[in-house]
Amino acid sequence: MLTDDWMLRQIDGLARSLAKLVLNKDSTDYLPTGEAEDSALDALHFQLVERIAAGDVGGAEDLLFQESDWSDLRYLEVAVDFYTRLNGLTDQQLEEAGFDREELQEGLQELAGRFGVIL
Repeated sequence: MLTDDWMLRQIDGLARSLAKLVLNKDSTDYLPTGEAEDSALDALHFQLVERIAAGDVGGAEDLLFQESDWSDLRYLEVAVDFYTRLNGLTDQQLEEAGFDREELQEGLQELAGRFGVIL
């Protein structure tokens, strides 16, 4: 339990650091704009939220990696939101989805690296 709490705080700190230092935001949330130029981002965010709610965490993560444009930091914003949402799940929910917090941290770090952010 203590290890899980520590890992939860590590992931939260990593997500907040990315939001603040890379995205210049105080929040880890992605807020859909509804603007035409953001329609792909908004749609991806919506699909990720739906898949998380359905318990399809692996499918959601696969979708995130497949659909992200590594040259556009706005996709990193969606990724930070995604991993923050996953980090908010209980250990049991993550386990049922075939994930653990260590995998969340690794996924967030890998995504950040694809955007050129070295952690």
